[in-house]
Amino acid sequence: MIINQAGKSSLQVSEILFSPLLTLDELGPMGHIAITYSVKENGCSHSPSCRQRGKHAAEPTTTSLKEFRGHRHHERMCRTCGGADLPALKPEEIASVEELALLLPPRLEAAQRRAEAERVVAARVRAADALDERARAILDGWEWRLAEERQGAEGGSADVLSAVTRCCEDGMCTAEPMCRSIRAR
Repeated sequence: MIINQAGKSSLQVSEILFSPLLTLDELGPMGHIAITYSVKENGCSHSPSCRQRGKHAAEPTTTSLKEFRGHRHHERMCRTCGGADLPALKPEEIASVEELALLLPPRLEAAQRRAEAERVVAARVRAADALDERARAILDGWEWRLAEERQGAEGGSADVLSAVTRCCEDGMCTAEPMCRSIRAR
């Protein structure tokens, strides 16, 4: 892992430059940096020297950061190597990376809030769907479905019965009885 002049490792720099929270326009002149990477059959990008690369990876390719992101390779990067080899950055490029790093925390927080809001909406939709399904069972007269629901609410399983039995039917077995589950239909 190479440490640049700003004290950030090349892995940290690659995480900033390849972040899906940044747009190509925000990268500006940083988009023309030449990077070298290799893509495995599963679509994961690796540094040519990465130990996770494996033998089924394509030959290493050198291209611009903008083209790398345009092919969406930054969405499936190796977590070990960072996804590509970056060249040594100039001081003005390091300053640009540090400015881009300041944009990420509020965007990450906003993305997490959006994801949580989507989970809440999905939970509400699932609950509404369950209510709709129950109402449909009532209207259609599906007594068996309502009986399953009632039995499940009472604490028992609606479709599994348990019985304690010995291993022999003749009663000659001295082993402890064991519980067997039987599907009822």
